[in-house]
Order: sequence, then C-alpha cells, then structure tokens
Amino acid sequence: MKYQDLLQQLFGNEINYSVDNNVLLGDATFDNLQFSICGIVDAAQLDNVMSLKLAKFILDKVNLDPKFNLLIFIDTGGQKTSRQAELLGLNRYFAHLIKVIHYARAKGARVFSLVYGSALGGAFIAAGLNAEKVYALAEAQIAVMWLEAMSRVTKIPLARLEELSKSSAIFAPGAENFVKLGVIDKIIDPAAFLPQIISDIGDAAPLINHWRELADVRGGRTLANKIVSQVINA
Repeated sequence: MKYQDLLQQLFGNEINYSVDNNVLLGDATFDNLQFSICGIVDAAQLDNVMSLKLAKFILDKVNLDPKFNLLIFIDTGGQKTSRQAELLGLNRYFAHLIKVIHYARAKGARVFSLVYGSALGGAFIAAGLNAEKVYALAEAQIAVMWLEAMSRVTKIPLARLEELSKSSAIFAPGAENFVKLGVIDKIIDPAAFLPQIISDIGDAAPLINHWRELADVRGGRTLANKIVSQVINA
C-alpha cells in the first residue's frame, strides 16, 4: 500500500505531513487524540541523513511535550549499503536513532509502529522494532534477510533454508513468522489500526521485553523464554 493511501485512510484530512528524502514527518489527529507521525516511505534504504532526520524529529517532540504519542510507519528496503555510509559510521547513526526512541519512551512517550510495506534488517531494527508495540499489514514483507541472501552468507544451500523455514519461524521471512517470533504483536487491517492504538494507549503501563513470552506462547521460539527465566531465577 502506498503511504499516501494509508495515511488518507487512517486520518482523512486530519493530518499534516511532509516527505523529504523518503522520510515522513508530520502530525495527525484521530478521535480527538493527537499523534506525531514519522517513518520511511517507498521502500527506501535507511541511511545516515535519514536516521538523523528521524532522531531530530523525535527529540524535538520530546522537548516540546515528553508525553506525546508517536506512530512510526515502516516501508524500508533495509540499510543503506554504500562504502560512504559505512565509512561515516552508519551503525552509530542507527544506534543514535535507537537510543532516541528509547529516550522518548523513558520520558513518557507512547511509541507504536506499523509495517505497511517492506521491513528489512538493520533499518527495521533501528526505526521500527523499538516501538512499544509493532503491528503489520497483511501484505507487509518482513525479514532480517531474504533466504537467498542468507544462503550466500551462511553457505547453506537455499533448498535447505527453504525446508527449514517451513518448520522454523526463525529462518522464515514474512509477517506471520514474525508474529510467531513475538516481534510483531498483531497483523492488522488499516481500519482497525488506530482503534487498536487508542486501546493500547489506555493500558496502564507499556509492555517491555515481552517478545520472548509471546514467542513462547506462539511457538516461534520454544527455548528462549525458558532459558532467560532460568537465568533470572538462578
């Protein structure tokens, strides 16, 4: 889904936003509730400049009112793969963005993300995975790495990875598998997204570090929760 269509469907005319260098920034209203919105559009690769724009937007909102509501919309083809980006320290730009999102949450912001297109690798980790809850549209394409690329990196034949992905969500791309892993809270229709967010905001306290519990319940990771619990209780 194009971001223009999604935002129109979500907010109608109650939205003011701009897109520059594939970075979405703006504000919107739904059911008399104010939202700050940001994100990545058109499956763009997240680079240094885009990361700084997102981080600055969020910091400015924290300084204006720490207890704001932030929606992060994700459609990214992954991290920028260029020698220049790496030499400039792309990982540090991503780390800065991650820390800013955590800082906003620590100051009282409620942060949610929605994958409406693609979500890959480091760009997804930096921009969307640090939300309090992460949602995805049914057509979202989500992966740490596509199986073809994973095969090239690990030297494991593609056919073997395809076989493993049928029984293990860890190896498999796709929104449904990320739900099993606990990363995605729910696959959701656009019409249900904002009512869901309002319900989430009404919760007494944000959920933190709940992925391993969800993954255990959903069968995506059968050992992580048990092992972490044993370590905590040792």
